[in-house]
Amino acid sequence: MKTLLAILALLVSLPVQGAILSAQIETNVFGLVTMTLFDTPCERGLVLAQLQKQWHKKFQKAEAKLADGTVMNLCWSGEADPGFVFVLDETGMHGSIPLELFAPTKKPLGI
Repeated sequence: MKTLLAILALLVSLPVQGAILSAQIETNVFGLVTMTLFDTPCERGLVLAQLQKQWHKKFQKAEAKLADGTVMNLCWSGEADPGFVFVLDETGMHGSIPLELFAPTKKPLGI
């Protein structure tokens, strides 16, 4: 719940709708990844198909831009674990990312 409140507080303080938080994360598999969280509902059919219908409304749109320029479509939620953002992609890969890695985004990152 604290995570959700922190995200909502950041959302309210930002003048631009769309991208609300972003993080650059170094990974072993994909190299440097730019993760962008949006304040719009997740409508990614392939991602939502992996979730029970009752969970759909709890997920928002997200994208990850990989070091090679590939963009992965994701959904995210901040409700499951305080202090973490849970992300799920179209292939079923998922994980939790510490909320502290994200910073407010004042303009879309062009992903």
